[in-house]
Amino acid sequence: MTNPWLSTEPAVFEKQVRLVMTTRRPFCEAARQLKAGQALRLLREPQNPHDSQAVLVTTLDGTDVGYLDADTAAYMAVLLDTTHGIADDSVVEKVILQAPDHDPGARRLRYPRVFVRLRIRLRQRWPMVVIAAMLGVKSGCFKERFSLDLNSWLDPLLTLSKRYQVIGHDLFTMPREIVEAWAILTRLRGDGR
Repeated sequence: MTNPWLSTEPAVFEKQVRLVMTTRRPFCEAARQLKAGQALRLLREPQNPHDSQAVLVTTLDGTDVGYLDADTAAYMAVLLDTTHGIADDSVVEKVILQAPDHDPGARRLRYPRVFVRLRIRLRQRWPMVVIAAMLGVKSGCFKERFSLDLNSWLDPLLTLSKRYQVIGHDLFTMPREIVEAWAILTRLRGDGR
């Protein structure tokens, strides 16, 4: 693919996320044992009865520690389902076991709180570009949602997002190359979305 939107160059997608479900059983005890820098693995759970887009997070030995939040899982599920040749180098960034003494408001939160650095090495960047375009360009928080501060290779999509914000839904047209590549990805995924 020679289109600038659809680069076959490699890329690394990074994002800091807070795992969900870490305060519930069976995850809470395992989440409390995590250490900063510990390697993790993302596993798709398409048969999850609560969310077919669910992405479970485990340790390398297979211990379940939580899930990606629904928003992040929505696009990571597409990436994991359709893209071959990716390497998951995700790691624990930090684990907060209890509220800090100096922050009374934090006492209302549930613990442990686990923060992870997603780090996905892509053999080709075009699938993530297409996923971000189709699932994020119309979002008012595109820059944050796809962590453009860590993923500057997605910056060209910011132009599309700003254009959408200015001209609105009725006048916006996604570039044909992105729509065609999305069709390829959804056929690979087998769900026609």
